[in-house]
Amino acid sequence: MSHWPPLHFTFIVAAMASRFLPTDLVRVVQLEHDDRAVDSSVDPPPQPRIGETGAVVEEVADDIYLVERCTDDGRVLWLAEFLASELELVERQQ
Repeated sequence: MSHWPPLHFTFIVAAMASRFLPTDLVRVVQLEHDDRAVDSSVDPPPQPRIGETGAVVEEVADDIYLVERCTDDGRVLWLAEFLASELELVERQQ
């Protein structure tokens, strides 16, 4: 007995439903909330700003993405959740 849809098909459809994928490079294009919860390796943690870029870590809910911005030496500058409407795709890693 085979399953329909095949499990790999279900995974592909779920991935296509996401606007952004883990490791996508995205740019902040608007901020619905000026003050948001931010994790950081610096104190005090800076708030994300329009124009900054970061990497998608994961989709935490429908159209809500955890994005990380790092310094050149690899320290986490900020890690915060964004609505999909606040971001634009800059580059998709292959």
